[in-house]
Amino acid sequence: MNYLTNRQIKILKIIVEEYNKLFEPIGSKYVASLFGDEISSQTIRNEMAQLEKDGYLLKTHTSSGRVPSQKTLEYYSINLIDTSIDKNILNKLEALFVERENNIDNIINDSLAMLSEITSLPSLSNSYYVDETLREVNLVQLNDDNALLLVVTNLGNIYKNYVLINSQSRFDDAKVCIRLINELIIGTPITEIKDKILEIIPNISKEVKEYEYITKEIITKLFDATIKNCNKTNVVGITSLALYPEFKDPKVLFNILQMVESGTIWQQIKHSLDQKDNVKVEFKKTVTSDDVDKVIAIASTEIQYGDIKRQISVIGPSRMEIGKIKGILNYLKSKLENMLKK
Repeated sequence: MNYLTNRQIKILKIIVEEYNKLFEPIGSKYVASLFGDEISSQTIRNEMAQLEKDGYLLKTHTSSGRVPSQKTLEYYSINLIDTSIDKNILNKLEALFVERENNIDNIINDSLAMLSEITSLPSLSNSYYVDETLREVNLVQLNDDNALLLVVTNLGNIYKNYVLINSQSRFDDAKVCIRLINELIIGTPITEIKDKILEIIPNISKEVKEYEYITKEIITKLFDATIKNCNKTNVVGITSLALYPEFKDPKVLFNILQMVESGTIWQQIKHSLDQKDNVKVEFKKTVTSDDVDKVIAIASTEIQYGDIKRQISVIGPSRMEIGKIKGILNYLKSKLENMLKK
C-alpha cells in the first residue's frame, strides 16, 4: 500500500460510504461539503486525482466523480469500518442461543436464515472434514454401458458416481485416466482435488484417445463425486442478488451463481480464512472488468468442531454493509465456539 495521509484516508472513507449509499460516482464538491474541515473543493480535487493515480480511485466515463477501486475496498474493510452491532439486531441474534436444545447444524441453519433476513443478501455455509485426503480412485464396470466411479478417502469415506462406458476403447481410456490420477495425486486434500487434476490434465490428454469423453465422463464426474458430496453446503436467499442493480446484467449474475454451484467460491473462502482472521472479507471480480460494480464481496468466518470445519459466509455487491456483516459474523463465531466448548 502507498502511504496515505490522514486527509486522504478521510477522503477515501467518505467516498466509500457515500458510494455505498448512493451507488453513483462521488465528486470533489460533494466530498468537500462532508469533510467538516475548512478545505476547498479544489484541494479535494487535487487529492482525489493523486488517489486515482495511486490506484485507490477509479474515474467513470459518465461523470467527473470517482468510485472506490478494489484496492480501496480492501483497505476500508480492514482499517476503517465499524463492526458494532445495532441493539435490535443483537437482540435477534441472542434469541437464537437462548434455551436452545437444537444441535449445532440446526443453529447454524437458523443463523443463515437470520443473516439473509438482516442483510437482504445470500448467506452460505459449507462444512468439510479437516484432514480428508484422497486415498484411491477405482472404476468398476457394471455392464456393457455403465461403470461405477468410486473415490475412497483416508477417513474411510466413499464417494461415488455413475459414468457411461459403451465401448471397450472408452473403458481402456478411463482406466488409463484413473491410473494416472492414482499415481499423481494420491494424498491430495479433497478440497484441492480440482486444482490438482487440472495440473495433470496435459499428462492425461497425451495418454488417452478420446479426451473429450474422458473430460465429460470421468474428470467432471470425479469432481461431482468429491466436491459436491464431501462438502455439505446450504445457501439461503440467493435470489436476493437479482434485486441489486449491480447484478441486473444476466452475465454477471450467472457468473456468481456458477461460482456457488461449482464450489469455486469455497476454494476462495478457504484460502482467505487460512490467514487466521476471525472474519475475512474478499473482493472478487465476477467478469473481466475493472469496474467496481462488477466486484463481489465475500465475508466469511470459520468454526471447527471435532474433525469438521464449518464456513459461514455472506456474499453481495462490493458496497454491502461490511462493518455490520463482520460484526454479526464475529458474534456468531464467538457464540458457536463457546457453545461447542460447553
